[in-house]
Amino acid sequence: MVKLDFAKGVSVVLTGATNWARLTEATGPDSLSEKYQVDLTLDAESVKTLESMKILEHMQPKDRAGNLKYEASTVRLKTNNAPTIWDTSKTVFKGNIGNGSTLRAKVLIKAYEMAGKKGLTAFIIAKIVAAKVAHNSCLRAYRVDSNASFTVERIKGNTKKGILNSTPLIAPPKSVE
Repeated sequence: MVKLDFAKGVSVVLTGATNWARLTEATGPDSLSEKYQVDLTLDAESVKTLESMKILEHMQPKDRAGNLKYEASTVRLKTNNAPTIWDTSKTVFKGNIGNGSTLRAKVLIKAYEMAGKKGLTAFIIAKIVAAKVAHNSCLRAYRVDSNASFTVERIKGNTKKGILNSTPLIAPPKSVE
C-alpha cells in the first residue's frame, strides 16, 4: 500500500450534497474565513474513500465544543478563488447553489499547523460539477449517476435552511415520492 503524504497533499474526488455553499461570485466568499467554501455531505463512495485513508473523522467540521456539526459524514471544501462550476449539460453556472445540490469536485487534502493546532483540510483543485440546485427542501437531493439517470436520496442530519434558489440547474424527476 502506498503511504499517503498529507504534508505534500493527497488528491481525491469527492461527491455529495451541499450545505451552506459559498462557491460563486453571486454568494461571495465566507465572511469569517474569507474563502469560497461548502460543507459537503458525502455519498457512500466518498465516505469509503476517506475511511480507507483513515481520515474521515479528522475531516468532519466540529463546533467550538468539539462536537460534530452534522450527523452524516460531512467535510468542508474550500478555495481562495471562486472555482469554475459546471452543470451536467457542461454549462458554466454562476448563481446561488442551494442546500441539497449534488457536487463532485477534485480536492487536495493537506495537513496544516496553525496557532499550535494540527489538522487536515480539503482544498478544491479542479472544476466542480453540480448535478442540481435544490429548490424545495434541504432534505431532498437528486444525484446523477454515470448514466445520467436520476435517483432520489435522503440526506440525514442537516435540517438548517440555507441559500435556496428557485431555478434549478436541472429539472427534478417527474415523481419525487
